[in-house]
Amino acid sequence: MGAPRSVTKVEVQIEVAHEALLREWRTLAGWIAADQSDLYYGGKLLKEAQDWHSAGGGIEYALIGTRLREAQSWLTRADATDLQRSFVAASAAEETRQIAAEEARKEALRLAEGRAQEQTEIATRQRRRALTATRVAVIVMVLAVTAGVFAVGQTKTANTAQATAGYSQAQAGTSQAQAAFILTYAANSQGTAEYLEAQAQTQIASFNI
Repeated sequence: MGAPRSVTKVEVQIEVAHEALLREWRTLAGWIAADQSDLYYGGKLLKEAQDWHSAGGGIEYALIGTRLREAQSWLTRADATDLQRSFVAASAAEETRQIAAEEARKEALRLAEGRAQEQTEIATRQRRRALTATRVAVIVMVLAVTAGVFAVGQTKTANTAQATAGYSQAQAGTSQAQAAFILTYAANSQGTAEYLEAQAQTQIASFNI
């Protein structure tokens, strides 16, 4: 078995250069892949920008949401054309307009719901007031009817008392007249008796003569 071969300096340098080349190649391959992805996206974005321009800048072609974020990110690292930049800027403006419109719609809806709630509360308060007024009116009516019935009763009682008093007064007058008549009759009777007694005495005296 022969002696092991010694590694020369040249071989070591070649090995190190090979490893460095592989390492750099991986980095280069990554750059190429990223460039290919950007190139592919750039071509796609250019086609969309051309369609947008051909349609007169219609908002239906605008990039919204995630698509707009992706385009804006691509612009920071790519050599974009003026058309691509104009398309992305117009898309951003359209998204801002849509967001503002949506916020305005939500605010209008919130105000409408607030007004509806306020109208509901007002209607509820009015119904409660009307119900309270109705109850008060019923109570007042009941009190008025009760007072009327009591007044009629009092009037009847007063009339009855007045009639009774008149009758009693008439009876007292009659009794007084009867008493006066009896007294007069008694006085007359006494006078007659005295007259008759005097006549009797005269007759007796005549007999004695």
